Amino acid sequence: MSAFRFEELNLADQEIRREYESTFHDCFVQVTSNRLIHQLWVWDYAAGRVAVRIPYDQQIVLGVRDSVGRLDTAMAFNVGMQELQSAAFAFAVPHAGRSFEILTFFSRSDRTLKMKLAFWRRCLEEMQARGYRDGYATTARRPLASYRRLGWRVIDETSLAGEQRYFLHYDLALSGARWLAAEWHSAPPNRVKIRGGRIPSVRKLPACPTTPAIPLQISAHNRAICSEPIPPSRSSA
Repeated sequence: MSAFRFEELNLADQEIRREYESTFHDCFVQVTSNRLIHQLWVWDYAAGRVAVRIPYDQQIVLGVRDSVGRLDTAMAFNVGMQELQSAAFAFAVPHAGRSFEILTFFSRSDRTLKMKLAFWRRCLEEMQARGYRDGYATTARRPLASYRRLGWRVIDETSLAGEQRYFLHYDLALSGARWLAAEWHSAPPNRVKIRGGRIPSVRKLPACPTTPAIPLQISAHNRAICSEPIPPSRSSA
């Protein structure tokens, strides 16, 4: 099983920033169903890079590197909250406090629902451990069902240039029960996959969702948050 490393990206390092913006670009440049992203973000098509408009010193970016060290998946958080990406859609955070805004999420390769849940859970647990209580995000119609499944709540919506946008809120204090529900529904309840085929199985609820102690690894270029490997999986449609 290949080891995937979960870490916080140090975007003050120009090489790490180049890799991040290039991967960001490659994951979105072919998207045709979401035209507004080409106005929302800052694109350098010639260089093959893209960045959000929120300054990096107001962001936390968490990511996963594959077994050869290549950036595979990332999620960016606006923690400065001095300016909001969602303000482009006339959305506003309803109250102050320890909150963040998700700016982008992307993955170089298709992942199964289980893999995506594992990454989202790890990111939100890390943000909760840092003292953040409320999360905000903006999404198009297509990903909305996935957000709702994880417990995000629509608090506003608008239409711009013919595209619908939804403003979402997430209460990190209630995240444990939501992840239990998401994990319970992430696979058929009466069967489990094994090598060589499937066998009938009684699906048991996961254990109480306590967060284990997270070993830290510090390197010169980034701060690795968790050394526990994330299992590889086949691509999902």
